Amino acid sequence: MWFPEKKTNFPGKGDGEASSLLRQWVDKIFLPAIIRHVSASSRQHFPLDWEHARQQLEAHQREQKGVDDDKTAYTTSMALHYTLHPRFLHVIWQDVLQQLTLVENQIFHGAYLFFSNKNTKLQFTFPTLAESWDAFEASMNYALDPAYLNRDTI
Repeated sequence: MWFPEKKTNFPGKGDGEASSLLRQWVDKIFLPAIIRHVSASSRQHFPLDWEHARQQLEAHQREQKGVDDDKTAYTTSMALHYTLHPRFLHVIWQDVLQQLTLVENQIFHGAYLFFSNKNTKLQFTFPTLAESWDAFEASMNYALDPAYLNRDTI
């Protein structure tokens, strides 16, 4: 869904509904792939669908709402995240790729995974940059299968 000529590549609205493309991705492709391949004890922690996840996030944000010294309300932004055991990742991604071949999912054709490594500065704090890099690289080698990395885009 990335097009270099677009001002933004966030899918946003589809059919006039905010986040409808992300909702379709979650409800029709991603969550069903997870549910088909993880154990019941694992999947019980996942949201049922996009709306359930949105409601969980909204509830969490309401719980986090507070008042600062000048009595102004504020909210914090937060993304929901769930952990999948690494043994499920390959089969889930293969399922996703299979779902992308269906005509109704054509808009997502060519999808790929990317990762972002945020909020880890304390995890990789070492006396030298070389030691920090070695620790980061060891962590990534543990977490990622290099067979899935497209180093041409790095």
